[in-house]
Amino acid sequence: MRAWSVSLDTPENAKLAKVAIDRAFAKGGMKATFAEQKRTDEQNKRMWALLDIIAKERPVWNDFPMNSRRWKGTFMDSLGMETDATPSLEGGRVIPLGHSTRELSKSQFSDLFEIIHAFAAREGIDLKEPGGPHND
Repeated sequence: MRAWSVSLDTPENAKLAKVAIDRAFAKGGMKATFAEQKRTDEQNKRMWALLDIIAKERPVWNDFPMNSRRWKGTFMDSLGMETDATPSLEGGRVIPLGHSTRELSKSQFSDLFEIIHAFAAREGIDLKEPGGPHND
């Protein structure tokens, strides 16, 4: 049996997983890993929309020019994710490293949204999300 994955998000998928486990056990066993689902593309699009709004409303933070990518690193740090930076070759700029959200789980992404919304509320930034669930 080759490696495969299944989301345990429906009864049908759970049945498929049970069949695969039974087959694997019958063949001498396999390793199984269970992990929380990763963030969705929709969550990622929503994050960038929020970051674009914040970057527009707060282009400078603590005397440092900010853009969506820099705000992402700032919020990832607030989430407790390890972040790093390196100076640019020309000097005078800092380049953020290691801010990928690709491996975040759905619940970690939800926590990230809470941090972003709390910051926006504290700063008086209106986060209008077209078609989003938080149009308050």
